[in-house]
Amino acid sequence: MSYYMRHTMGQDWGGRRKENPDNCPKISGKQVREKAKYLGIEVKRNGYENWWYKNNGQWYTGGTTNYICWKLLDEIFEELK
Repeated sequence: MSYYMRHTMGQDWGGRRKENPDNCPKISGKQVREKAKYLGIEVKRNGYENWWYKNNGQWYTGGTTNYICWKLLDEIFEELK
């Protein structure tokens, strides 16, 4: 069995991954990290899989795509206040 898989270096740009909503903006991992730093939330990524954020010393999943985590950061920030 032979197939071709294009490697995109973890870029989950709008619409490429089914988890992202239609026509969502292109969000890079760098943008996610910058926003997290600005909001004072520690984040990390498990390779090209899940994003994680830290709350009270515990790690929680932050989504599977850059866009989802980027949007979730605002909600997380509000909960941490």
